[in-house]
Amino acid sequence: MRTSLIFTLLLSLFTASLTARTQRNTPSQSALSASYQGPVRRSLDGAWEFRFDPSAHGENEAWFAPDAVWPAKRATVPGSFNYEFARNPNHPDPSDTALFYQGKVWYRTHFAGANIPGDLFLHLSGTVLRQKVWLNGHPVGASNLPWLDVAYEVSRVINPSGINTLVVEVDNSILPAAIPDIRWHGWWDDGGLIRSVYLEARPQVRAQAYVTTTMLPGGRWQLDIATHVHQDRPTPGALALILRDGNGKTIWHANHAVPAAAGDSTLHSRAVLAGIQPWSPQHPTLYRLTVTAHATGQSDDVTSFQVGFRQIQVKGTHILLNGQPITLRGINRHEFAPGVGQAVDPALNLRDLRDIKSLGANFVRLTHYSQSQDVYDDCDKLGLLVWTEIPAWQSSAATLSSPLVWKDDAAPQLAAMVRQHRNHPSVIIWSVANEIPSDKPEVAGYVTKAIAYVRQLDSTRLVTFASDKRDRDVAMGTEDIISVNEYFGWYYGNLDEVGPMLDTMHVRYPYKPILVSEYGAEGVAGIALAPGTPQAKNYSYAYQNRFLASHLAQIYAPQRSAYVAGGTIWVYNDFPDPHRIHGDEPVASRYRNSKGLVTMDRTPKPSYTVVKDFFHQLMSSRAGTIGQE
Repeated sequence: MRTSLIFTLLLSLFTASLTARTQRNTPSQSALSASYQGPVRRSLDGAWEFRFDPSAHGENEAWFAPDAVWPAKRATVPGSFNYEFARNPNHPDPSDTALFYQGKVWYRTHFAGANIPGDLFLHLSGTVLRQKVWLNGHPVGASNLPWLDVAYEVSRVINPSGINTLVVEVDNSILPAAIPDIRWHGWWDDGGLIRSVYLEARPQVRAQAYVTTTMLPGGRWQLDIATHVHQDRPTPGALALILRDGNGKTIWHANHAVPAAAGDSTLHSRAVLAGIQPWSPQHPTLYRLTVTAHATGQSDDVTSFQVGFRQIQVKGTHILLNGQPITLRGINRHEFAPGVGQAVDPALNLRDLRDIKSLGANFVRLTHYSQSQDVYDDCDKLGLLVWTEIPAWQSSAATLSSPLVWKDDAAPQLAAMVRQHRNHPSVIIWSVANEIPSDKPEVAGYVTKAIAYVRQLDSTRLVTFASDKRDRDVAMGTEDIISVNEYFGWYYGNLDEVGPMLDTMHVRYPYKPILVSEYGAEGVAGIALAPGTPQAKNYSYAYQNRFLASHLAQIYAPQRSAYVAGGTIWVYNDFPDPHRIHGDEPVASRYRNSKGLVTMDRTPKPSYTVVKDFFHQLMSSRAGTIGQE
């Protein structure tokens, strides 16, 4: 009791005293969602010192040294430095060197330490694109996991009784052989520490659990838990797991002895439970699993996270949720807001997701990178099914077939994506790429390898990639869902070619469900649609309405419901794209993708009502059809 009390008091000191003042290790793979409860965390967010490094001299000149002299410039963390220092981020001008800057920048902050038992981890929960980190002049790690949480153990380099200096180099330049690579031209390259930076204290004996759920006959559910236990020291311990319902009632518990051995071990638990309310878009019922690791001489390590009992499968040409066919009514979403770029406030993320749900959608594709942890938590609570992917967007064949890129970029990003999001019941689809040159045999090799790798990490979800090659694709076949991006009547072809394309894809892949992973058209205020305009590209709201109405009707046609699992509209909100200046874009649409159902500031376009009416009518017409929610 005395040891636990001392630990608690020291952690309280740690929390109160760590204040943000306006030998290289491998990054930890542990990333706890915001839905976790237990570990003591201290935010380092706020105003940090900042400097641009266009000549990449900073490391050679030791800008990371605690006594290095820095200019007085400040930047906000979390934040996008491109947006913060832009003259007018909502009206791009190529002469605006801050908004268009690609290269290295440096961040620095100072904080007071605290002498705490256990281990201390520094989390950078979202960086674009790469990072190097120094604490008190010591290199503590580097990472090329963009948009993902990265954690470093800093116990040995932190000053427990004085002031600490934390320095981070961020590089948003695009490399010729990386993920993403130089063929990436899809959205603004927001550079910086776009998500929170924080310290987390964990005891020397600690645990992290992963769950899977399986539906059994008779309405019962099987819960499988793999708990990874880390021990800095060989001391005997105990592991306790408790599952509670939404009212706090314990419905299952288990205890395990932890052997006295330093290092890592995995303990497995299994329960078969009756009376469980399954998680679904219509009823997103959540339970809470609390995992407690106890060891002599330390405070208990307690983590707690939400669990949803749901099962996702493919059977023939159907996607099954909890054993029943489901039709996906989906919308793609980029995490962006005016003035802040990708450093979106959680309140706006939640507002967007609630609005997507109110449209009648049951599915959201989080394109084309891991979004904030609060987004996944919100989808769990709201009942939105999720597709999430790594930013292999139009990556070249040379990049995707490179063994070095696989080792340094693709495999680590796939592994981190799965580990960080696998406890979310909302996540049902992992994607390994989007719009890659999958008409080339060497890219087919990447797809096969990536899908197999993800299945090794998590065999309980579906794996796919989004193809824009359709009948020219040579990589399709190993994925669980045939996913096609199509823009008939916009970039090519006519509006009425969508249905025949889907029918052709079904003939080619008769035993797999088909999902239209992207379809959309630009809609810009003030553009007129002349009477008699043919089925061709036009930026007016009227044509966007016509486009979406035609595509929706063909995708969700009753005669295709046996093999078309649904679609995902491109896109919820307009967002910046610095490369949209070389086509036929009207002036009002330059430097942005205007295919949103709402504008950048979330003002609904007429297409918003078209989609909402269609989705709600579809729900009503299929009311009583099993599994349509």
